[in-house]
Amino acid sequence: MDMSMPDPTVVDLPITDPKCVQAVEACTAFYAAENASQAAIPWAGQFKYGHWATYYWVIIIGLLSIYHVFTTITDHRSPSARTAGNGPGILQKVQAAGRSIFYRRLPPNGIAKLLDASPNYGVLAFLLLTLVFLLGLTFAQRPYYRDHLGYGSPPIAIRTGLMATACVPILVALAGKANIITLFTGISHERLNVVHRWVAWMSLGLSFIHALPYFIASYQDFGNGGYQRVVKEFYAGGFKGCNQATGVPPLAILFGLCILSLPAIRHRFYESFYASHIVLAITYLGLLFWHSMDTLDSWAYLWATLAIWAASWLTRIFVKTQPLKFTHEWFAGSPATLTILDGHVTRIDVWPERDFKWTPGQHAFLRFTDFAPLDNHPFTIASAAPTSAAKEQPHAVFLARSHSGFTNKLTSYVHSRSEAKTDSTSTTVWIDGPYGGTRPPPSRFDSLVLVAGGTGISACLPRALDFVARATSPNASMKLKRVVMVWAVKKKSALSWICEELKTLLAASAGRRRDEGVDEKATPPGELDLVIRVHVTGEEGNEKAPSKSEKAGLSSSSQTSPPVVDTTHGRPSMSALLAEFVRPAERTMVVGCGPEGFRYDVANAVAGSQTRVLKGECIEIALHLEVFGW
Repeated sequence: MDMSMPDPTVVDLPITDPKCVQAVEACTAFYAAENASQAAIPWAGQFKYGHWATYYWVIIIGLLSIYHVFTTITDHRSPSARTAGNGPGILQKVQAAGRSIFYRRLPPNGIAKLLDASPNYGVLAFLLLTLVFLLGLTFAQRPYYRDHLGYGSPPIAIRTGLMATACVPILVALAGKANIITLFTGISHERLNVVHRWVAWMSLGLSFIHALPYFIASYQDFGNGGYQRVVKEFYAGGFKGCNQATGVPPLAILFGLCILSLPAIRHRFYESFYASHIVLAITYLGLLFWHSMDTLDSWAYLWATLAIWAASWLTRIFVKTQPLKFTHEWFAGSPATLTILDGHVTRIDVWPERDFKWTPGQHAFLRFTDFAPLDNHPFTIASAAPTSAAKEQPHAVFLARSHSGFTNKLTSYVHSRSEAKTDSTSTTVWIDGPYGGTRPPPSRFDSLVLVAGGTGISACLPRALDFVARATSPNASMKLKRVVMVWAVKKKSALSWICEELKTLLAASAGRRRDEGVDEKATPPGELDLVIRVHVTGEEGNEKAPSKSEKAGLSSSSQTSPPVVDTTHGRPSMSALLAEFVRPAERTMVVGCGPEGFRYDVANAVAGSQTRVLKGECIEIALHLEVFGW
């Protein structure tokens, strides 16, 4: 047994002597100071900060889950149990006060675009709370460094490293289309995406705070070699130990993930971004296993990440992807028809399997195996949801405006394959979905105001169709009695996009024209109250005569007082629309979808309208905005 004796020349040296520091535990003073430093701030004690970061996310998700369960129960109570009183109660007024702040959005071309942050004040408040919490954990305990690096790793480096590792499971959970957070909270994946991006930036910041103290401590510890020690020991262990060298690759990968996710790159090269993002994320996770070396419970976060990731992908592949479901014929896509319409819009008609069900406002990812087998893009389902009693094959409609990238590829494919004079062709498509939905459900409100800009009509139209279908069913019994649909388009010819659906709405509606002297706000019981208004924002002089399909879309096969489709020129004033269509002593829900600037106007108008609830004029004014792109 080797019982080598310490060098007697260094045993009793003072800690101020560089030879004592270089001799480390062979020097009595160093050994005593090391134990005192570890007793004051134990190395293993820093791992609890990773636990606290995890507890934060568990508490947030838990609170949102409780709220989701509560609202789900109350939303499904019978209409009679939710009958409005004479005015808003104290809870409605408190809620309105919060909505007047958190519904507001930052200008779309300002700091929100620069920082790639959600313009929604509510989401910004949550991100700020998360940032403050993580910074509090980072800098709360002092000292940040030990007197000598030989006493142990800098405390601030250890805890931020574990906090950054604790962010990995939540990062993956926030990224998945079919994810556990959506399952528990009801918040759809596209709304979680901005949180995913910013948690990644926070994790990157924690990773830098984790890495830099090692270099700073080594450089400043002159008694322990200083800069020469940094150079000498950076690659110590030949990449086999848990040292600085093994931490650099995952840090570089995480930096690349964040930089490539900036909107200027993400939007311009989306297909390349998506593929590289997955490859880099897998590489990052593998490098973290290597770097952390199963130190204490460090791998627990990574195993949890793998479990979350596997569950998300397995669910998406075998539950959401229709051609890969066990109950379907594998790899058999759904028949689809692609038609070029006015305004560089492609209408996609798909006939999926009979068990494919969706609700108004949901979206699906489409993969066209004929010309873009590697591309998988989201589109809102613009057609009415199938009823439970329907026996015919479902028919899903999607609208895609041609831009660069995939949508331009889609348009080019139709032009190259379309039959003469029809601008239409047939193909097959893989459907991955449905995802998303509306919270809270419109069924708990008295009135529904749908506001769409351009192809944003695809998010509003199915809600109007669903209202008509439910209101005209033999056993109709619902609280929602009135729907207003306002659509802003550049050209009136855009009505051709949904002419058949408009004909359905017009034929079923029993609303009456205001120009005939009928008060739209006084609909008799049992009568369908539907108002449709179109705002043409382009120059009137440049407008072409309507096509036959447009004329068909503006007429009704019904001979009973169809509702007027008001067509006015100019952008709609959101505040004026809400003042007109939000009725006193009612609950109203506003659904908006369109470009970012359009959503900005809608959100701020609804936030400003909360004063009507605070004054007791209305019971509730809620808002649901559909994300146009992410």
